[in-house]
Amino acid sequence: MFLAIAALIGFLFGVLVGYLWRDRISRARRAKYRVEQEKRRAIEMDWASIRARGENKT
Repeated sequence: MFLAIAALIGFLFGVLVGYLWRDRISRARRAKYRVEQEKRRAIEMDWASIRARGENKT
């Protein structure tokens, strides 16, 4: 009986640790994606301002 309870508790602990591990990785991936998106937006805005300056010269 004790062995079954210990196995159940161990299994539940393993599930919890696995979930927390995956959550940490997912959060890091989302943060990295957000930073990359901000960099892309900044580059696009820079290109747009360069194009606008070039169009105003004509």
